[in-house]
Amino acid sequence: MPAETRVRDVRPATGRRWSRLALGCAALAAAVVAVVSVVAGAFPYAVLGTGDPGTLVRVAAPLLRLTVDAAATVCTGALVFAAFFTRPQPSGLVSPPAFAALQTATRAAAAWAAAALLLWPVDAAATAGVPLRRVLTVHGLAVTTEALTGPKAWLATAAAAGALAILARRTLRWRTTFTLSAVAVLATLPIITAGHSASDTNHDIATAAIAIHIPAAVVWLGTLLALLRTRGLAGDRPAALRRYGRLSAGCWCLVAFSGLVDAAVLAPGASPVTTGYGALLLLKVALLAGLGWVVLRTRRRLLAGDPAPRRLLATELAVLALAFGFSVALTNLPAPKFIDAVVSGHQTLLGYDLTAPPTALRLIADWRVEVIFAPLCLLLAAAYLRGVRRLDRPWPPGRTVAWLAGCAVLMVTTSSGIGRYAPAMFSVETVAHMLIGMLAPLLLALGAPLTLADAALRPAPPDGLPGPREWLSAGRESVSVRTLTQPVVATVVFVATPFLLYFTAAYDLAIRYHWAHLAMDVFFLAVGYLFAWTVTGLDPTPAPAPSLLRLGVLLVAMPFDVVFGAAILASGHIIGDGSASGNMYRALDLPWVPSLADDQRLGGFLALVTSELIMFAMLAVVLIRWRPAAAEPDYQELLDELAQRRTRPASLDA
Repeated sequence: MPAETRVRDVRPATGRRWSRLALGCAALAAAVVAVVSVVAGAFPYAVLGTGDPGTLVRVAAPLLRLTVDAAATVCTGALVFAAFFTRPQPSGLVSPPAFAALQTATRAAAAWAAAALLLWPVDAAATAGVPLRRVLTVHGLAVTTEALTGPKAWLATAAAAGALAILARRTLRWRTTFTLSAVAVLATLPIITAGHSASDTNHDIATAAIAIHIPAAVVWLGTLLALLRTRGLAGDRPAALRRYGRLSAGCWCLVAFSGLVDAAVLAPGASPVTTGYGALLLLKVALLAGLGWVVLRTRRRLLAGDPAPRRLLATELAVLALAFGFSVALTNLPAPKFIDAVVSGHQTLLGYDLTAPPTALRLIADWRVEVIFAPLCLLLAAAYLRGVRRLDRPWPPGRTVAWLAGCAVLMVTTSSGIGRYAPAMFSVETVAHMLIGMLAPLLLALGAPLTLADAALRPAPPDGLPGPREWLSAGRESVSVRTLTQPVVATVVFVATPFLLYFTAAYDLAIRYHWAHLAMDVFFLAVGYLFAWTVTGLDPTPAPAPSLLRLGVLLVAMPFDVVFGAAILASGHIIGDGSASGNMYRALDLPWVPSLADDQRLGGFLALVTSELIMFAMLAVVLIRWRPAAAEPDYQELLDELAQRRTRPASLDA
């Protein structure tokens, strides 16, 4: 029997059987959560010094959390499936399997929003240690929501999930499913602001780790559920199963890496073998190790074209559901790092201690690896080099050097002493933002990654599922990217971003909470890359602008960096001195920063000098690459030429 026919043995007709198995797994996870909650009783609240909210809250809070996670998993998985595991119709509309997935996502998103709204008062009561009836008043909800982070996170989750339910119901175009998938992943993140990982010692490391852990786990289990339940894939099912084999392996690596990092922070020393929290954590680690074996076996069989491994997939589904149950149960227990721990003020605010001033040597050599950016930089560098190796002709070495230099700048800025001191000192923070938002994007754009991807990736077969090349093309041609890469729009966003951040309450939030600081860095990088790509990048934009226009918008943008630096120098108040949370810098009370005003003026001067130097570098690039309007290449002609030259490289999906 041909391999393709045998792989198709996971029949759509068995969707009901898989649905029953999924419900059984959900019941198993709920049983784990309920048993742990009942056995733990009031102990977690007594250890943390809060009152007992009562049996109803103790049991309802984790069960509602599990419901939220389950709905989020189904919704996100359905959207990821629609975007990456189906093909569009010739008209650009979604196929019947993708439409069914969107309907599932709509219902799951509505359930996600409803469960998050129910969890809002219940979590407030659990965190405050009071009976639910004391919270279920207008005054009680207002006070607890204002004072606590958890209720705010659940409100944000409910709003995002509700928006997803509306958008998924109205979506009919395949390209839109990519945006919905990204929104769904982002909607899983608000809770990282309020969990065990968000406070005290090493919370910077734990927050970054859990920001990887939750989306990876949700996408993994959700996609598996969607794939097993979907009907109508027909001849695309073998390719979809093989693609899932790669996805599950990647998600396992992310979940294992981030989970072990988070566990090392939450359960240090001998606590894994001396506490109940540690015992559950060890069980979860054992499940994760078992999942690794299952994923490896499943992937090998799928890639080899063997009959679809139903038992292995069923085992993977069951173990994943059980791991979810343990994860939710752990959120209801006090982490060992909070028990009898003596925490300094710096550890509470930063996650670590700063004991000496930032000398040049410390800024370079005093590393604290950033859990998100450091691996990302290494992966980007490795992917780029792999793409260069796939080409059948020489690739300009200057582009490779520029890309690797951009990755290096980003990694050094976030993980070296610069990244360590940036949250604590305004002067270092401004330099870090100039490097993340201007220099790194310029170097990355000069690497021409999209042109490399077009040359290195093989187009998907006409009768096959779209692959990485088609995904990049869909994203590049989307309405949002077309709009944001218009020179005027990109310039306005680039110029306005630092003013909107530094001179509003957003900066107060960004310096106080590590999750907000991470979001700020990501935003700066994205805005900077869009501007560098539009104005100086070697990759053609969806609507290429003539050199004269690029030069014009760059000359318009340059004075605003001077204005920004001058505004900081002339500011009569301490930036970040928010009335709601107080001043982060004043609370740190660094002995080598006797005057916050002087440090702020130094930051303004450094921002002015650094930004202008980088802008002059951008100007030099534009002038060097100057071409008359008649010589501007047609983008489609460039892609056609690359396609004709390519003979050897294989798709990343092969």
